[in-house]
Amino acid sequence: MRGNPRMKLLSVNGLYDLATPFFGADYDIGHMALEPQIAANIRYTYYPAGT
Repeated sequence: MRGNPRMKLLSVNGLYDLATPFFGADYDIGHMALEPQIAANIRYTYYPAGT
């Protein structure tokens, strides 16, 4: 994202997903130390489904 600051990221998460830890993607993305203007390009969505 630093190489292309116009890139958008949509993190789609299932609330009952057994393949990944709950809020695991949120944690990883939140700890990327992105600048605020780049972090504003990240959007999270949650669905009541999983694998």
